[in-house]
Amino acid sequence: MADRATLLVLASRVEAASGPHDVLDEAIMGAIFRRENRFIGTEEEQDDGTWMRVPDAVWVDPTTDKWASTHARRFTTDLDAAASLVPEGWQWLGGNFPHPNATCYPIAGGLTASSGDDDEAPRACSVAAALTAAALRALAQEATSDEQ
Repeated sequence: MADRATLLVLASRVEAASGPHDVLDEAIMGAIFRRENRFIGTEEEQDDGTWMRVPDAVWVDPTTDKWASTHARRFTTDLDAAASLVPEGWQWLGGNFPHPNATCYPIAGGLTASSGDDDEAPRACSVAAALTAAALRALAQEATSDEQ
């Protein structure tokens, strides 16, 4: 997984995005997963009519060493993909209140990752993007505690 600084930069980029962002989704995947060529079942027909296994470029979860996806998840648009970033044991609350932009609060042990001041909560163009930013900030907070 990426270091604290990288996760915080990505969170800021998500908050600044004006809409869905494939390049940003790919950057988030690169911060959380690693890209590898793996044999996952694809075969190509050879000139002689036989079939040969060929590797696919896949995203691999470094924790489990299992392939997670063949493409970048759509964190900036898909609430399920965004929720998959929330660290274990954390909860979240999101919506478009009280501001016009979506807001999400990552919660660990009943405390928000921010100071609790509404102005510090991650805001973005959609609830999925706001949750992505909040989850990246929570991951950065956990990376900081892991370093100590």
